Amino acid sequence: MTRAKSNNYAMTFPIEIYFLVPLVVFGAYTVFAISGFGSALVGIPLLSLFLPVQFVVPMSVLNDFLASLTVATRERKHVDWKECLIVIPPLVIGISIGVWLLGDLPPRYVQMALGIFVVGAALYNLLSGTANPIAISKWWSVPTGLIGGALGALFGIAGPLWVLYFTGRIKDDKSRLRATMSTTFVATTGLRIAMYLLSGLMLQDNLLWLAAIGFPAMLAGLYVGNKVHTRISVPGMARFITGMLFVTGSLLVWRAL
Repeated sequence: MTRAKSNNYAMTFPIEIYFLVPLVVFGAYTVFAISGFGSALVGIPLLSLFLPVQFVVPMSVLNDFLASLTVATRERKHVDWKECLIVIPPLVIGISIGVWLLGDLPPRYVQMALGIFVVGAALYNLLSGTANPIAISKWWSVPTGLIGGALGALFGIAGPLWVLYFTGRIKDDKSRLRATMSTTFVATTGLRIAMYLLSGLMLQDNLLWLAAIGFPAMLAGLYVGNKVHTRISVPGMARFITGMLFVTGSLLVWRAL
């Protein structure tokens, strides 16, 4: 990989960016704290409206890592380590495949396919009369890890796939579900940060400064979302996640059109 060229856009962005970035980051990580996913799918499309994508993606990965680490550390007693360790080996292989294929696949069609799949899964849950996903075998960890790792490395859009897997594996404890997903996201985002460092994307001018602007808002969003999370019942949590899957899947389809 070659180092990305320096980008000085961050030195000249207008004053309203100081207000827009924290606002978007706050909303994205409020959603993340409630459901355990969704920050990238909420934040990246909105931030990309007024910031360069080459800034937004690595900045979002950095914030995702910190947010996942915060939740996983705070709720480490709820982490189902057995479920985490099952998905790590295929995840590493999937990220390696994603790095190898980087830039060779048309993101539009991949996003479209993933979005349709996620919307279909959400509609199935709703039409079946329950928001609770069906139980799935641990062997689904292999395709989930491979595909999720590759999609995360390529496009940063693997969150819904991980949610579909873990909600099918952990159905009786919302805290265990969120803590386990967050711990898995620590692994996948940490590996992606290493990849972006090697490529130079994480070393762009003022990228860390832009991330720092949103950091307090991220913490505030995590705090508010955590308060909401503690007040949601297990069925309510399942309904919220199903709704989020429908919204994020629809957003993926919309972005691919």
